[in-house]
Amino acid sequence: MMDSINNNAASRAPPPFDLKAYISRYETQSETALQRLLFLAHHFHNEEGGDGNNNTSTITSNAFEMAVAQMKSTGNYRRYLEEYGAIEASPDNASTNAADHQSPELTGSPSRSGGGGDHHHPHAKNIIQHYIEYDPNFAPISKIEAQNQLETLEGRLSTAQSHIMKESIRTALLALAEFHKKRGELREALRRVFRSRCVYFVFECMVIEKFVPFSLKLLT
Repeated sequence: MMDSINNNAASRAPPPFDLKAYISRYETQSETALQRLLFLAHHFHNEEGGDGNNNTSTITSNAFEMAVAQMKSTGNYRRYLEEYGAIEASPDNASTNAADHQSPELTGSPSRSGGGGDHHHPHAKNIIQHYIEYDPNFAPISKIEAQNQLETLEGRLSTAQSHIMKESIRTALLALAEFHKKRGELREALRRVFRSRCVYFVFECMVIEKFVPFSLKLLT
């Protein structure tokens, strides 16, 4: 009798959560996909208290691995630092951190924890450090690469603007929008997209302003 009940309960149990199938619904390497991965990692960690001995721990680990892979491939170093409880290096905090012999990108020194402490607390912050070791080289290198790429894209935009090439200006603005989008800078990405939409309107106004007075002179 008990075996029958257990079998029925097992047959009614929901299937195991398929992380890859779920995240495939979202655009590859999009900000939405990244946010969902991080949400799921925290959710499954909190669900079982992060005991590290069950299926939810595996899902959490896989979600963090996929999120970190995306952040590294897109150069989203700001979100990476935020997830590890770090701060971006600046002139104000660089001297303080150097005096404390800490990484210039960190308020602390995140590292994988084997157990104990806040690792078992269901609401522990920066739990990613218990699953994936912090990479101190990623943020500074990615920041330099992003600055160089941004300078190149801004240079292309300036060249297009100086030659008053409408389509080139629009293309350069959209390239900048894509650059910011990949790094999770959605506000700046939206601003660039909006400016690209305004390009045609501005040029139409310039044409009207230039040729209407000339046309009126021909009519008089």
